[in-house]
Amino acid sequence: MSKEISTSIYSFKDLIENNCIYIDKTKYLYDIVTAAKGQFFCARPRRFGKSLTISTIEAIFRGQKELFKDCYIYKETNYNWEEYPIIHLDFGRANLTRIDLLSSWLVQTLNNIAESYGVRVQNEDPALLFGELIEGLYRKNSVGVVVLIDEYDKPIMEHLENEDEAEVFRTFMETFYQMIKGYEQYERFVFMTGVIKFAKLSIFSKLNSLTDISMDKKYACMFGYTADEIEMYFGEYIDELVKKRIYDENRILLDRKGILEALKRWYDGFRFFPREESVYNPVSIGSFFRSEGIFSNYWFETGTPKVLTKTMQLIHITLDDVRNPIISRDTFSVFDITEFAFSVEGIRDNISRKQIGKQKFMQLLYQTGYMTIGDVPEDGLSDSYYPMHFPNKEVRDSFQKSIVSLFVDEDLADFSATVDFIKRAAREGNSNDIRKYMENVFANIPYSIQIAEEKYYQSIMYTVFFLCGMDIDVEEATNIGRIDAVMEAGKHLYIFEFKFEKTVEEALEQIEKKEYVNKYLVNAEEKGQIIHKIGVEFSYNRDKRNIVEWKEA
Repeated sequence: MSKEISTSIYSFKDLIENNCIYIDKTKYLYDIVTAAKGQFFCARPRRFGKSLTISTIEAIFRGQKELFKDCYIYKETNYNWEEYPIIHLDFGRANLTRIDLLSSWLVQTLNNIAESYGVRVQNEDPALLFGELIEGLYRKNSVGVVVLIDEYDKPIMEHLENEDEAEVFRTFMETFYQMIKGYEQYERFVFMTGVIKFAKLSIFSKLNSLTDISMDKKYACMFGYTADEIEMYFGEYIDELVKKRIYDENRILLDRKGILEALKRWYDGFRFFPREESVYNPVSIGSFFRSEGIFSNYWFETGTPKVLTKTMQLIHITLDDVRNPIISRDTFSVFDITEFAFSVEGIRDNISRKQIGKQKFMQLLYQTGYMTIGDVPEDGLSDSYYPMHFPNKEVRDSFQKSIVSLFVDEDLADFSATVDFIKRAAREGNSNDIRKYMENVFANIPYSIQIAEEKYYQSIMYTVFFLCGMDIDVEEATNIGRIDAVMEAGKHLYIFEFKFEKTVEEALEQIEKKEYVNKYLVNAEEKGQIIHKIGVEFSYNRDKRNIVEWKEA
């Protein structure tokens, strides 16, 4: 291959000098770096190339022209490559366990920058030192200062499990960041990134000079890879995989078109402005090609944000809660991550003192990359509300695994094996074994987190079936009713009706009375499928809290 693939190099200079693939985004960067005293903010989910973008901007403002000889900004523009003094702060490198350690890190980092430019500074307070350094660099170089801040929100995000600590860090960061506004007369350019879009976030209450491009149509594809970029930059790798002969998750041999379709299904789908093109997750794409064509959940392996997991646990989120959600456009401008900070008592008692509604939680899912903007009609009437959905298979599976982690006892080390047993039983048409393994799953859920609601038990069933990799439709509508679940597993099709504290006979009677089978008869006959009609009864009785009856008609 002419160029290598890296998923661990976040320095633009290192990427180019090591002959690694760089997907050229300098057309977008040229637009912002040439803005007069531009000050920008952009939020994107984790592992979306934010740090590399900051590094690329740094290389531009260091005048490192030769690194860009294959890029748009070098070949298609008359950029002047003037060099500017730079303050680059990456809060992903800071010690955030205590406020004093963060303060020490900032003081040391800012002093190191001052020393590298030969600027003398005296303040020991991080905020005052920041402002002093900005002014000192300007006076030393007689040119505006470039301020680049990566993971601006991490100090607060790391402490949302403790409301009091989160407030301490919020106040500290508010004081620090307001120096950007206070010293803007000495600044040439400012760019800040993070996971959470600040909007009305309280730490930015005094920083209204930043232009938020998080949901700007012009920059919708500035992070992530478009379909055209996948074919342009990874074409050689795709051709090699065709020669190698790779298969998708269903063991189907893929040609070039099939590989592209599978990549789209697994890793595409992130949309950051209504009706604009969607993009692929860059780390997932790089990991796929580095693993020589293995379709896997690379995004989940990078870790789920703690605030998401904790919120899901405290407000008892199920898959049913995130089916076809709609989010108000207005919520994008009022979202405040500090509302997700919980008291220590709330965590201990598994109760939130705050009421976090569905709209706020959907916003959190969007901000963290678990949900994205769906298809918005071009009628002009739909722009106040956006349909949301999981971007792709990888993210959907990640979310389902996050839900599983909330209710599966950590001692259930063989949960993956249980999923495989359920999958095998379903494909063999052995519904009794499906029941046996599902009872095992329910038996390993601590009673303290169980909920006396039908949708809770249903959601666990849905989630496990999804993780089995089987096709399942939830709340499937017919002409006279709504089926709880329909699952396809090879030559077998299962129609489920769930009942909570009601009899299994009532469930089977509903399947027959509403003629749920009729919708699938023709299709099942064409596929040679056997249809299984199954009634399931759940009970919250303290002696059970499990499946108490399972009957196939």
